[in-house]
Amino acid sequence: MHVHFVGEVDDGISVSSHHARALAGAGIAVTFDNPADKAAPLPDILHIVTGPQRSNALLRRLSAARTAGATLVRYWSGRDLLWAQFHGPSRDFAEALSQMDAVQLARSDGLAEELRSTFKIDSTVLPILTLHVSSFTEPEPMPARFTALCYLPSQHRGFFGGEIVDHLIRQLPRIRFLILGDPHTDYSAFKHVESLGFIDNVERAIRRSTVLIEPRMDGALSRLSLEMLSHGRHVISTHQAPHFSPARSPDEFCDALRALQYRSVPFNLEAREFACREHDPTRALESLLGALTSARTLPSWGSTLKSAVSGVSALLSRPASREESYALPDVNSLPPGATAFKALLADEIRAASMPGLQSAIAVEAS
Repeated sequence: MHVHFVGEVDDGISVSSHHARALAGAGIAVTFDNPADKAAPLPDILHIVTGPQRSNALLRRLSAARTAGATLVRYWSGRDLLWAQFHGPSRDFAEALSQMDAVQLARSDGLAEELRSTFKIDSTVLPILTLHVSSFTEPEPMPARFTALCYLPSQHRGFFGGEIVDHLIRQLPRIRFLILGDPHTDYSAFKHVESLGFIDNVERAIRRSTVLIEPRMDGALSRLSLEMLSHGRHVISTHQAPHFSPARSPDEFCDALRALQYRSVPFNLEAREFACREHDPTRALESLLGALTSARTLPSWGSTLKSAVSGVSALLSRPASREESYALPDVNSLPPGATAFKALLADEIRAASMPGLQSAIAVEAS
């Protein structure tokens, strides 16, 4: 079986990166998009993680691959659902993949329920697969200096709570902050801040940390938070779950950090046991392999889904679908409850105006 990953790079952090490396370790052939490889063989499965659709290029490509016999597997991570809810072209893309009999995978029960109720898309919920959760790895003691780890990908800085992190940095100069994933922000004025950028060895950053600060707008469960728990570290997050310290506002995050800072920080043994038990990577890999193997048993598109062919072809023939670039939604047209999506949209507009982020946008739109 050959699985080709579309929409994300192999950076050691992305969903695709963890899935690909786990599958490769199990003997599955995996590849990522390479623009220079014009004669790549057709894979058995295209594994898709994607967000906003800026043109119909990806849909045309997937339609051609499906017609040629490839299986499409879409993994929903969370932000992609927001785009499908509030952005017409991204919604059309989701519905077209459903017409093409794409296998739908979701990272949580809540996300699967949203897909079912909003788009009538049935999905299979898989355990979150992370290579950095292991009960066999002996975690190191807490670092000597109280250290907070923050994940701020540059192209989604607002969505991941960049303003709250900036507030904490200004208010808590005695705490060391490690910033993962944001090489574009200049922290040189803050001696207690270290910018790590994107690194392949996330475990080293975890071992250097006491607590993860996670003020992401959607309050979703992340792989990094599970990895922190598996190392006996602490998590302050908008996500509500066992062994997490809840916070939403800048003041709540600040108070939670201070409460943890001004006492002897214990090794979080119960949280480690929970993460290693509930998110065992071997079990998660078995679930992923089972979903991919089952996907390959589906009938070919050309022989059984002729109505879907005409439906997707009709979509691609629309005048709007032939445009070079789709317009983003008008923020004033969004409903009051679209707070998380407004943050995503603001990030998208900001990133589009910054040349340094164009490569990240191009990868996500591929």
